[in-house]
Amino acid sequence: MKTLEIIHLRLAGESPQTLVNAIRKSACSQPDPIGVRIYRHTRLDTDLAVHLHRDGAGRNDCPSDVGIRLASLLREFGMVEHSVWVEETEPVEERSYNENTRRER
Repeated sequence: MKTLEIIHLRLAGESPQTLVNAIRKSACSQPDPIGVRIYRHTRLDTDLAVHLHRDGAGRNDCPSDVGIRLASLLREFGMVEHSVWVEETEPVEERSYNENTRRER
């Protein structure tokens, strides 16, 4: 099962490039095999998104140790939102979707 952790940072004054280098160094020095991708918002220089990609059968519903450490580190530079996403590999049953929709009405 594949997991994606997203750490969204809205900077408060620090240079994004300085942080990108620090994030890469911190994430790549960890023993866990995690893919790291860093994105900069196209219009807001103050926004960075760090994507941590994990494969495996561990606890995929929880943040990784690397994600927790990075989110904690980045909080001193601005506002941080940290979320965990799990890849949807099987189609959602149409019946269960329809039943949930009817209940909400």
